[in-house]
Amino acid sequence: MAKQTGKTEAQRRASEKWEGKFKQRILRIPFDKDKLLVEHAKKNGESVNGLLIRLIDEELKK
Repeated sequence: MAKQTGKTEAQRRASEKWEGKFKQRILRIPFDKDKLLVEHAKKNGESVNGLLIRLIDEELKK
């Protein structure tokens, strides 16, 4: 009997399609700066990822 992974084949294909639209980067950040990022994002009602993308977009528009 095959081991169940919890995802259907359609779910796996959808995940692969979605993940194929993004490049993953690793960001190493000191704990104190991470705390500031999380607090700032929360205060503005956005995720840390959303905050970072917005800040990058703003910087690239300069």
